[in-house]
Amino acid sequence: MKMHIPDFLGSFYVDLETMMYDWKGAFGGFIIERRKLTDEIDFITGRTADRYGDASFEGEISALHIEFTKKYSEEAIAKGASKTPIFYRGEYDPSKNMYLGQWTHKLDTPFEEVMDGDKVDFYLVMLDKERMKKQTIEI
Repeated sequence: MKMHIPDFLGSFYVDLETMMYDWKGAFGGFIIERRKLTDEIDFITGRTADRYGDASFEGEISALHIEFTKKYSEEAIAKGASKTPIFYRGEYDPSKNMYLGQWTHKLDTPFEEVMDGDKVDFYLVMLDKERMKKQTIEI
């Protein structure tokens, strides 16, 4: 069996103050397309997988910032996933070596204006796939 290594891992249920997270919110992400928008920002598209199933995403990433919109598949929605797209926005924290931010369903409101009760914390860690490939085996 060949193992697919995700480009990033994260959790959409986490307390950013304590870094306590719930594994029910764990997800992996696979970047399918990545292209330069500017010298610092890349456009990304791909797929995520979590306890509900598959979702597609597209957005932007830089060394200091990430934001993307995720849309669940019909199969995932049937298992309880969100019917509406979800917007993620985070900043890179070098002390933790990860992106930390918040997500919301309120896409019709500028992110800065969304009330805190309508945002949920998340974290996202980019993986070093080349290093991991050297340490994995096929089973």
